[in-house]
Amino acid sequence: MRYNILNIAAAITATFLMVACADEKTPETPADTASISLSAESVTFLKDGTLADGSLSSVTVESTGEWRLIGKDTWCHPDRTSGENGDAVTFSADGNIGTAEIRTEEFSFVCGDKTAKLYVVQKADDLLTFFKDHYDVARDGYRIGVNVSSNKQVTWSVPEEYADWITHVEGEDIVASDVYAFYFDIAETDEYETREASISFTAGETTKNITIVQDKKLLLQMDGESSYLLEQGTPVEVTVKTNVAYNVSFSSGSVPSWLSYQPDPQAGVAPETITERTMTFTANAAAGDETRAEQVTLTSSDGSMSCTVAFIQRGSNVQIIEIPDPNFRQALADVGFVVTIGYDAPECEITSIGKTSKSLNVSGKNIESLEGLENFSRVEQLDCSNNNIKTVDFTNTSVYESTMGGNTSLKLKGNPWEEIICSRYIYYINLESDSPDASLTGSNGETSTVLKISGSTIYGVKINNCPSLQILDLYECTSLFTYSGYCSIQGCVPDGLLKVYVAYGKKSGLSSLCTGVEIFETPSGL
Repeated sequence: MRYNILNIAAAITATFLMVACADEKTPETPADTASISLSAESVTFLKDGTLADGSLSSVTVESTGEWRLIGKDTWCHPDRTSGENGDAVTFSADGNIGTAEIRTEEFSFVCGDKTAKLYVVQKADDLLTFFKDHYDVARDGYRIGVNVSSNKQVTWSVPEEYADWITHVEGEDIVASDVYAFYFDIAETDEYETREASISFTAGETTKNITIVQDKKLLLQMDGESSYLLEQGTPVEVTVKTNVAYNVSFSSGSVPSWLSYQPDPQAGVAPETITERTMTFTANAAAGDETRAEQVTLTSSDGSMSCTVAFIQRGSNVQIIEIPDPNFRQALADVGFVVTIGYDAPECEITSIGKTSKSLNVSGKNIESLEGLENFSRVEQLDCSNNNIKTVDFTNTSVYESTMGGNTSLKLKGNPWEEIICSRYIYYINLESDSPDASLTGSNGETSTVLKISGSTIYGVKINNCPSLQILDLYECTSLFTYSGYCSIQGCVPDGLLKVYVAYGKKSGLSSLCTGVEIFETPSGL
């Protein structure tokens, strides 16, 4: 009897529970008649959480009965999770900023045993990363390479206001997977202020810029004359135009006792734009027997540029010399070696600078003759490159050359040389150049075809890139190939043979360092 009572109680309890559950459960549409559909299959948001163009945030449900919504409420949020036929669900989304990953969430609308799927999609940032986004470019220009990493195709744009000095290099771009390399040429600046520009790069909906800053063009010049004749007690003002800091130096090493100098107090400060500065010079002593001169040099703080002016006080016992070439005469006056004021060419007056200076630079002055160089007996270092000189005789000068390296004392290239007569102080002749015709072509375009070099102490000769040279006479260089000397001839007469004449017994020394030459152990007859 006890067993039956327990069974009956359990049955009553189970029945009660089933009825209670049935009362709480939402009535379901019979499986064989259930259906559900949505007004859209997806909802798309932009990365900031706003709707993408053409997408609606609300989805309307059509069903044969009540429905429920299943899905994760993480970054996208429905405003309801259940409803009836005709009800709508509105979705919102959080921002997806700072990532490159598109994200998707799947939602299921369930009615009976039928399900309709909805996908909510949100776009991400378009990845666009520079390996370097700031470029400092020198004033003389440069080719820059911009490396970009992106998950989208990258395009570039140079704003119109910079297109005259920033040019894309066609055919040089490199694409490797998601890494791009773009190349741009930055032109030499013609502006005396630092200039700045940008280039835009776009990937998808993302645009970023790189910045280019180019150094300003430098200016350091003195207005007025290249030399001034001073009278005692009469000041001379010199105007300096510059946008750089500069130093002032004197050929004597310091301000000489006969000259007073009022400097520009701002010389060591680089102005942002072209600024005019003033220096004042005065001869504060009476003139003596000898004409005296002082060369003042202004040099930019970085050493890249300089300019000079000479101050002269005429003496009572002057030394008159003759310089036949008018361009050589003017070049000497410009550096204070001579005074031309009050003299008719070819006469001029040698100064204390001309008598004592050990170096002379007259490069690029259209000089055709160095006649009169022997008057400057202390000059050892000479730069006469890039003129139109054909012959020179160094016999009665102190000009010397003791090395074949790059820091030479005697600079000769850039002239149409026909004959170079060397003194006993000259051991090497270097006419080497990186550019064709530069060694033996003058500033007027005339090029050497024959050249004779003589000197008993010449140990070595180096000539290259002289395709017009046909004859080279080294017969009187009797010390050639002795000690550490040598002869190097390269890049001459590309379509033929350069005839080289050497003293007897010197032929074998040319074989290893010379190409395209035919060697004779006789005088050339030049």
